[in-house]
Amino acid sequence: MWRRQVLLGVMIIALSCARWEKTDEFVNGLRCGMSADEVRQRATTFGAKTHGDPFPPPNLPIVYVSNGETTIECWFSDGRLVATKVWWTNVPTRIKSEPRRELCSSGKAH
Repeated sequence: MWRRQVLLGVMIIALSCARWEKTDEFVNGLRCGMSADEVRQRATTFGAKTHGDPFPPPNLPIVYVSNGETTIECWFSDGRLVATKVWWTNVPTRIKSEPRRELCSSGKAH
């Protein structure tokens, strides 16, 4: 009986600390040159939360999109989206991430 309870607990933890199932769909819809407002609006349609600093220190993203344990960093240049990076917490304390994805061939909005 106790084994079943332990297994159930492990399954609940594993499922609650997983990559957001709509991450790929959300990120694949982002385009080079989108504004921060366009990214925020897209996040809202996916039921995700956004936060960030309109005047971040150099080399930090302006917009973060979050859902559950997944965060998508949205990087801008001259006010236009140029890259994203996805990371999430998997199993209580392990953080996983994907490489930064450049959306513009030159790294600048077209």
